[in-house]
Amino acid sequence: DLDGKVEKVVLHATHLQADATLYWHLDNQFLGTTRGDHRMVIDPIKGQHHLKLMDEKGMEANCRFELVVVH
Repeated sequence: DLDGKVEKVVLHATHLQADATLYWHLDNQFLGTTRGDHRMVIDPIKGQHHLKLMDEKGMEANCRFELVVVH
C-alpha cells in the first residue's frame, strides 16, 4: 500500500457459464476452487508466476505475470 506495507493480491476470473467451478493453481500448487464469484486471495511473492485455471470440463486458461514490490 502507500505506507510500504505489503498487502495481499486478489485474483479475479470470469467464466462463460455462471455456475462453473474453477480450480486455481499458482506455480503448480493447488490454491482451491471457486464457484460463481471467482476471486482468489494470495500473499504476494515477488517474482514471476504462472497461474492456471481449469473448469470441471478440463478447459484451461493460463497466465504468466510478475509481482514487483515498489518502495
